Amino acid sequence: MKKKLFVVFMTIAMAVSLVCGMSFMTASASNDVAAQDTPAVNDEITAVDYENAAGGYGMAYMAKGFSQAGGYWASIGMEDKVVVTKADGTVVSGVTVECCGTQLAIMRYGAEKDPAQCATAPVEGDTIRFLAGFTYGACYLGEDVVFVYSGSGFVKQLPESAISEIEVTAIGYNESWGGPTVQFELSIADANAYAQYSSGDKGHLSYVNAFGEVKPLADCTYIGSKNYITRIGNDLNSLETSYKPMKGDIFTVRKGFMLTQSTKGERVNKDFAFIYNGQGFIAYDAATHAVTELSITNAASENTVYIDGILKLNLKTNDGAIYTPKFSTSDAQVATVSDDGTITGVAAGNATITAKVGDKEATYDVVVKAAPVVTGVEFETVYDILVSPDADEVTIPEDFAIVKIYSDNAKSSPILLTSENAWFKESVDVSALGDTATTATIVVEVEGKQYELTVNVKLIPEITLNSINYDPTSWGAPTIIVKFNLANNAAYPLYFAGDKANLSYVNAYGEVKPLADCTYVNDGHFIMRMAESVQGGNTGVYSAMTGDIFTIKRGFTLRNGRVAEMIRTELKFIFDGSQSKFIPYVPATHDVTEFNITNDAAKNEVYAGATLQLTYSANAGALYTPKFTSSDDTVATVSASGLITGVQAGNVTITAKVGSFEKTFAVVVHPALTVEEVRFDRSYTIMAEKGSAAAIPSNFTVVKVFSNGSESEPIALTADNARFKTAVDTSVIPADPLGLGRMKVTIVVTIDGEEYELEEYVRVYEVADLEITEVAPVEWFLYYSFIEYPNSTFNVCNITSVADLPDFADHIEYYRDGEKITVGLYILGKGNICVMPARADGKTVEGNSDLDNDNFNERLYKQGDTIKLIAGLTVYGHTGLAPTATDTGAYSDDKGMLYKDAVLKNDVMYRFTGNSWSLYIPYTDMEVASETLEVALGTDNATVGASRIPANATTGKFTYVSSDTTVLTVAENGKINALKEGAATITVTLSSEDGETITKTVSVNVVNKIIRLEISGKLTVKPGTETLDLSKIKGYYVYGNGDRVEATDLANAIYVGYDPDEKGEQNVVIRVTHEGQQYTANLIVEVKAATQKKGCKSGVASASALSLLGFGVIALAKKKRK
Repeated sequence: MKKKLFVVFMTIAMAVSLVCGMSFMTASASNDVAAQDTPAVNDEITAVDYENAAGGYGMAYMAKGFSQAGGYWASIGMEDKVVVTKADGTVVSGVTVECCGTQLAIMRYGAEKDPAQCATAPVEGDTIRFLAGFTYGACYLGEDVVFVYSGSGFVKQLPESAISEIEVTAIGYNESWGGPTVQFELSIADANAYAQYSSGDKGHLSYVNAFGEVKPLADCTYIGSKNYITRIGNDLNSLETSYKPMKGDIFTVRKGFMLTQSTKGERVNKDFAFIYNGQGFIAYDAATHAVTELSITNAASENTVYIDGILKLNLKTNDGAIYTPKFSTSDAQVATVSDDGTITGVAAGNATITAKVGDKEATYDVVVKAAPVVTGVEFETVYDILVSPDADEVTIPEDFAIVKIYSDNAKSSPILLTSENAWFKESVDVSALGDTATTATIVVEVEGKQYELTVNVKLIPEITLNSINYDPTSWGAPTIIVKFNLANNAAYPLYFAGDKANLSYVNAYGEVKPLADCTYVNDGHFIMRMAESVQGGNTGVYSAMTGDIFTIKRGFTLRNGRVAEMIRTELKFIFDGSQSKFIPYVPATHDVTEFNITNDAAKNEVYAGATLQLTYSANAGALYTPKFTSSDDTVATVSASGLITGVQAGNVTITAKVGSFEKTFAVVVHPALTVEEVRFDRSYTIMAEKGSAAAIPSNFTVVKVFSNGSESEPIALTADNARFKTAVDTSVIPADPLGLGRMKVTIVVTIDGEEYELEEYVRVYEVADLEITEVAPVEWFLYYSFIEYPNSTFNVCNITSVADLPDFADHIEYYRDGEKITVGLYILGKGNICVMPARADGKTVEGNSDLDNDNFNERLYKQGDTIKLIAGLTVYGHTGLAPTATDTGAYSDDKGMLYKDAVLKNDVMYRFTGNSWSLYIPYTDMEVASETLEVALGTDNATVGASRIPANATTGKFTYVSSDTTVLTVAENGKINALKEGAATITVTLSSEDGETITKTVSVNVVNKIIRLEISGKLTVKPGTETLDLSKIKGYYVYGNGDRVEATDLANAIYVGYDPDEKGEQNVVIRVTHEGQQYTANLIVEVKAATQKKGCKSGVASASALSLLGFGVIALAKKKRK
């Protein structure tokens, strides 16, 4: 029976097999036709995976993406269109391609096949190529399609035309993804092109630690926003959570890293390597970061380590190298070595310690000996113990440390003292301490033995107060500035935090207010800003009121390391609003003992919308600010200053409270009066820069004037209730009778729904170019320096609060000894910037009262001090002049406004020369007129022609050196003195004050040539002689060495300045051209009438004879010359 059943089963199986075979033969034939007819392409090969075919029919490379569902295990006739190539380049022969439902099985493993022709586990670089013409169902390939195994899967290779290049744009490291994670950003075109948490090309990532060990990477996962992460570990279930990156670890996104979409891809076309530098990953530069040199710098003679002792190895590498050495020991039974190179002795013997970085190694031989005996201890870290007089006991500072001293005089590593190993031998009586140190004994226990050491103990030095000031604007919030007399101002760094806990501020209402900080700013000054916080924007800011009390408590301590100072006596200050400053608080004087409202009780009526000012008084000297409240704000309100404003008809009680005193005032509010008009309460001429929009100032206010003549509380104008009636034209400066560029404008003010028109002036002006005329110390102003610009301003006000002026204080720099120092700055009227530097002698005499004309240049300034004015420096003016008894240039914002006055176009520098300031324009280079010169002997008009660049430079000194002083010398002004024929080189040096030099050379050839023409004698002619006969005069060409040669060409000379009718001697200029050069000389011409002589003929004969004789002499002379 069983045999029959088996036969029946086999028969059925064969039948099914035949049917399947026929169907696949039909499919194959169909593919052939399709290949010939090139059907429309609907399917594409989307993926290739190495997996068990159909869930258990043999491992194969499974091609996917087909819509056709065929049979199983029949060839589709495309074996010649599929090429499988191993990573080593071997092309696999006998490739089979079988249908498997909607997939194709390539090289499926089966018992009937040669194992060499069956699919094996792929390795990185294996390739499966589907050649152009491959056809299956609705899939037809017009070009090759390639899949490459990346190490984690087959990746479809797109045609080059469909691949764009990307780069790694950022990298970071974190442990927020379950383990050590490298996160990198790519320049992906579309951050949404890849699904969140989809896998990337892990096969093209690598992580090699500083020891050269390849660390496995568990994944490459897209987390969005163009960022991928890869975690260190074999897989996501076994991450190396304890791994920490080391300096020198290298992470690489390798060339070929590929991201694919259906028809396009993005690929990294070069290696992007990054090295961990101890803080994060940076771009790896092998030339800089790789270790090319490695040595251990410990001296070979200091290689002894005691048992249980330590020795730290020090390594030296090439500059810029980033690395973590791997240390090892040749014998861990003798000595061990930690990751940081610390050697610990274990047992007596010898061992070699090796440090390795990459292929570089360095070794160090150590000798371990038995530890010597401890013979004593001494302090390693100790200083005077400073104690608060309020302390309950004296404690040993936490940083006190001792070292053990061994029998061989060696010392151990420092040992910190704690309550377990150290204590005072006897308790120290704090009440007995003073400013002079006393000694105390500390008992130290080491290895079961006790040792005694002595220390100095004294009270914390006392701080005394130098001054206290109040600044409502300069520090971003109202600020108390306290200057202490410190032992050493340099003991505390800039912005050091003081003891804010021992400060208190209670306002005049009795409310405790916060102080945001206690910050050291300079020269003993600490600032305390009146706010809850000044971090990231000021919050809870408040201002000082009369009667506020600021306290520096006893115990206020400044402590920075070993330095400490404290306030031993409480200091209290009260704010005097009349002086706008804090003064010492004297309760008997400043406390309120009497307080009354002084208004007439019968004059207690006010109309709705109108105001009534409460007045009050207290005992003489009292400093206080009453706190006003209303019993019903719907009837009347009261301001902080006691101004009552009626709201609606009714009765109300106003209460004024000062300390324990309370006074009330009954007020009757009547219905609102009719508003007769609205007028300005505060206004002034509005300044508008030419071409800029005019704006209504924010402090303009108006009041309503009621029918009974009373007025409302001032109402501030804003963009919501005020506007110009018509646009203000600032494109041109208007003409006005006073020449001030003013025009009258109408401002429309909306109050209670009604519009009112008010008039004011707008002045249109141009911001001037800032022209500096002088910088000079000013005797009458404490010898501070004034930068003067009188021609660039019309400001007459003194502006002493400049911290918030744009482009002012930050555009003025003051340098001393190359360091920028802080200076005080004022803008003073009539064109002056006052510069107030710190004293050069380091003293802090208040007001510089010790300066005079003879010492200011040494005590306040230092030669070489430099003021730099940076282009864009903007000075300001104010139109609200309000002179006071002490300041004729004082101003009030109630009367005018701040405006931009002038702007500096170019950088300007001034340098203090020792007594005064001089314009300082540094040279950048130098030039000479010519590098070669020809100079004639006997002349004195030749110069080297050296000049500074730029031409207006004010710095640098020229010096000149001749290479041959027998040929020529050079004067200090560059004038050349030629001495004899020959050649010489002049070296020109331009030197700065700092010793920097620029040199140039000029080659000079001194020649002997004609330097002038000389005429001897004079020429006499008759009146009316039109043409001078220059052949009758004698002249000589004079050479530089003094040689003279007769000028034989004077007959062709040109003369100037001759008048034939002017009798007497005339100076005539003779000009002659000789050998291409022009020469001039002066000839005396005498115009003289002939004299008629009386006498015998013999006289005539004699004259004739003399004439002939003269002619003969001339002839002889000429003959002799020839």
